[in-house]
Formats: sequence, structure tokens, C-alpha cells
Amino acid sequence: MIAKCLFFVLFCIFSLHAGTNDNPILSDKEKDFLKAHPRIVLGTGDTWAPYSIIHKDGTLSGYDVDILAKVNKSTGANFVLKLGNWSKIQKEVAEDKIDGLATLVCTPKRKEFLNFSTVYISLEKMIMVKKRNPLGIKTLKDLDGKIIVILKGNIADKQIADRLTKSAILYANTTREMLEFVIYGKADATFGNGATEYLLMREGLPYLENAFKLNQHLDLHFAIKKEWKEAITILNKGLATISEHEKIFLQKKWFFTKKNEDILFSDEEWEFIFSFIGLILIILLIFLYRQYQIKQVNKKLEFEVKQQIERLREKDIFLFQQHRLASIGEMIENISHQWRQPLSVINSSVMILDMEISQNTINTKYILKKLDEIEEMTEYMSQTIEDFRDFYKEDKHKTLFFLEEAIHNVLSLMKIYLKEVEVEVEVDANIEIMGIQNEFTQAILVILNNAKDALLLNHTKEPKIEIKLEDTVSHYRLSIYNNGGNIKENDLLKIFDPYFTTKHKSQGIGLGLYMAKMILDAMPSHFYAKNLNDGVIFYIVFDKEAIDERK
Repeated sequence: MIAKCLFFVLFCIFSLHAGTNDNPILSDKEKDFLKAHPRIVLGTGDTWAPYSIIHKDGTLSGYDVDILAKVNKSTGANFVLKLGNWSKIQKEVAEDKIDGLATLVCTPKRKEFLNFSTVYISLEKMIMVKKRNPLGIKTLKDLDGKIIVILKGNIADKQIADRLTKSAILYANTTREMLEFVIYGKADATFGNGATEYLLMREGLPYLENAFKLNQHLDLHFAIKKEWKEAITILNKGLATISEHEKIFLQKKWFFTKKNEDILFSDEEWEFIFSFIGLILIILLIFLYRQYQIKQVNKKLEFEVKQQIERLREKDIFLFQQHRLASIGEMIENISHQWRQPLSVINSSVMILDMEISQNTINTKYILKKLDEIEEMTEYMSQTIEDFRDFYKEDKHKTLFFLEEAIHNVLSLMKIYLKEVEVEVEVDANIEIMGIQNEFTQAILVILNNAKDALLLNHTKEPKIEIKLEDTVSHYRLSIYNNGGNIKENDLLKIFDPYFTTKHKSQGIGLGLYMAKMILDAMPSHFYAKNLNDGVIFYIVFDKEAIDERK
């Protein structure tokens, strides 16, 4: 406390001296210069908060404003800021309309026509990325191949960007645009500092974070035209009177930096902290009460959810029963198609035998031939029943099976339906997957039945079905394409819903694709569909790692 009082007394004495015309820190030549130039105008950008901010009433605030106020107080000078478009401000210096610039990075080109002050602020540079750092950018090496956005005309950031030869550089017209590029994914990162953190909070964009520090600082200067040598010495003397404590205090006021931790809390700050703690306690009590209410609501919801789950379970059982009935119907329909031709042959043979007997023109060889045909046809019909009985037999034991073999089994069962359809199969015969083979073939049968129905319904001139397998590093992707016309985009999202069908009600109840998806999802695999050219393509994607684990 004594040290604070002593500092205050010394500060007041110093301020009284600084306020007099006989300023002890200035030379006679510098005093004469100030008499001749009572107002020295420094230009800066009008979008560079928090260095300088212009308010609606025309007043200025910001870090640069506070620093120059201290310089003016200690030297008796009158350094003022003029805010405007940065490009126009620089032209005004060149045209001698203003006396210098503020918030400036020192470069050799600028030193040709300007005298620079000492550094009045040094901010640590950092890489700013989207919240939670989704790309895992932690070092400069991680920026290889990434897109970095910087502010057009920002020389300091341009110098850093030029060294990142493996990164793509974008340029934004405003600071907000630069930040939004990263927030909305047009760029992967940008350069920032304490001022960037301030802008994010002021603009209501708390969606970026500091990925890592660059071990590099943004050093800013004031600069005045070359011929005014006294002006720059006055400015430097004024900056020298600002203590490190005062600079840290101003940085705390205007920037979000770690240097803020170096300042002890004032009485007002402690009062604010205690008020804040009290507010937190009230919020905590409200939160605990709300938690109690939520717990009661959750109990009620839990009971209702259990009831809903029970209803859904009953619905699933009903759906499976309907699917079973539908499967039996499909089996009977398939058998009837397979039997139609053999029955026709048997019927024809019986009629011929009947004619032979009635006309007494019995030819033993011919009759034996016809009896052989009848025997062959009845054996074929019997085998058809066996094939479909095995196909629909319930089997919940998962095994490895060959993908191509399972597909050809389905195609052989559907050969009557697909005799007018060009079927192309490109599947490696050695590819194995894990699952219940009968269920998988039922799912394939559903997909091919849908393809057949689409080709018939749309009277496709050159009907075709293409079955192909794509073998990638991590997945097998089976595609089944038919050129029977597109499905409406709205309907495409619903085709896997139960009881949804694009066919007439007499042709189906909308359970086939729903059950196929349930079967394939349980394998597990990813089953989806999309329109392609003049038809529809179904995809079944198997994860190789999941297959290997089950082996």
C-alpha cells in the first residue's frame, strides 16, 4: 500500500511537470518544433480494433489512443489519430496530407520515407483454427497442404505466409471476412494475436481457438515523415515515460493475453469477483433445482420410453410375421413361375400319349421318350421345391460365405423372370463375407425383385441389371444397378420405411426393402440407394475390419 501511495505522489509530481511548457524531458529544439506544429496527425485503419475504434458520435478509443494520450501528457505534444481506409490513409502520407502512421510494421521500403518510433506493443503471434481443432493442427508442419487466409495488405502476416511454401494462401478484404473463412470451412487456419481474440468476442464469433504459438511477435510502431526528425524523438521520449506496469495495464484493458496474469487485482476488481462468485452461487442453486426437476421429468420419460419400446417390439414382431407371410407368398409365386413351363411340357406329353392310345398307333419308343420327359420335368419341379425350401429356411448361424456364389444362387432362382433382361455380374469369386447366407440372399432377392418390377413397369426397351463389386483398402462395396427409371427424390428417402411402396397396392405392401435393410444392417453393412443416369443403384458396403474380426 505504501509503495502504491509513493508511486501515486511521484506520478502526480511528474504529471505537473509534464503539464508545464517548460518540459524537462524535451530539448529546446523539440519545444520549438511543438510550438511550430501544435497538431501532429497519424493515420491508421478504421477496422483495426482494438488498436483504434471510432464510435458513432465520432469519438475515438483503443490501445493506440490511450498510448498517445500518455505521450501527449508527458511531452506536451498533440499527437492525434485519423481513422480511414488503410490504402487511402497511406496515400495521404505520400501526398503530405497527414504527418505519419500508427499501428505500423517496420519494413525497409517504409523506412525510405518514414522515421519509426520504438516498439510500443509486441504481441505474440499464434495460429487460429476452428474450435476443437478438427484437423489436429499443432505445428507448422501440420499446415502443409492446408489453406491459410490472411488479411490483404497485412505485411507481417504476408511475411510468415511466404515461408509456408506447401500451404495455399487466400486473401480476405476485412478482418471479419478473414475470420469467417475459417469458421465456415473456406480456409483451415489464419494468423492471430491478442487483437484477434478481442475481435472474435466483439464480433460475436467465439468459434475459433489458438492452436499453437509461433514463437514470433507482432511488433508495432508509430512512424512520422522523414523531414520531421524532432517529432519522432519527442514520440520516443514520450513512449519511454510509459512504465511497463502501465503498458501491461493497457494490454489487459484492450487485449486477451497471458500478460494480464502479471497484474494484481484492484479493489474494484475484487468487488466484481465477489459479486461474480455470488452470482455463480445463485446460478448453481437454480441449476440444482432445475436438475431435480429434470430428474423427475426423466423418470416420467423413462417410463413412457419403456412403454414405447414395448409397443415398437410388438410392431417389429408383427412386421416380421408379415414379412414371413410375404416371403411364403414370394416363394409360392417363384415356384409357380418355375413350374409353369414343366407343367406345359407334361400336359403336352400327356395329350400326345392320349392321342396315340385313342388312335391305336402306339409307338413304344415314342411313348418311352415322352415318359422320360415327364419324369425329367417332375424331377425338376421337385428340385425347385427343395431349392426354395432351403432358400427360405430360417438359419441364425453366421458363417463365412462366398459373395459371388450367393448372388448366382439368387439369379438361378430368378432366371425365369430375368430371361429378357441383360444381367452382368462382375464379382471376384474369392471374396468372402460374414453373415447368415440365407438372410443375405433373401435381401438380394428383394433388391432384384424390385429391379425386375421397375423394368416391367416402365417398359424399359433394353432392360439390364449390373452387379459389381468394388474392392478398396478398407471396404467391399457391392452395387446393384437397373435402368428401370429414377425414383422421385422425395420417395428415395422413404423406400426403406415399412409399408412405403411406389408400386400399386396389388403388387406389394412395402415391406421388402425395409426387411432387406434390417437384414443387411445386422450383418453389419451399410445399405443405401441413389438415382444414377436413367435408373437406380443400390449399394451394400461391408467393412473389411469387421469381417476380419469375426473370422
